Amino acid sequence: MSAWMVTAIVIGVVLLDVLVVAALLRGMSHSTIGGLAKEFPAVEPAPDAVRRSFQSFKFGMYNAGWSVHVAVDERYLHLMPAALFRWCGAKNASIPWEAITLEKRGKMSTRVKIGKMTIWGPTWCLELAQPPADAG
Repeated sequence: MSAWMVTAIVIGVVLLDVLVVAALLRGMSHSTIGGLAKEFPAVEPAPDAVRRSFQSFKFGMYNAGWSVHVAVDERYLHLMPAALFRWCGAKNASIPWEAITLEKRGKMSTRVKIGKMTIWGPTWCLELAQPPADAG
């Protein structure tokens, strides 16, 4: 086999791998945050919203580590995918607090349920899903 044939085969395999990974990432983003964006279209966060970039969330079995920007205001949890996640087809979502059920609060991460989807995310933003119980 000549050098140009080996080069062509290697380039073909690499391109095929890139296409397969892109298709998998696109499918993952549509089945996770894409579903949330359809059900809960994005609205503009309030001016006093608390924002943090590159937060880690887990949507069902898909881990979106450091791939979501978050804004929290008194009405919504705003999820805004980072650039790579957006490239895969993910869209912004604004989930009203009434639609979020707190399941397990942890020190660093908290599990909530939104419809049928289980989501793990930073406690700082998800703990607002349910008001704290009265201490009195």
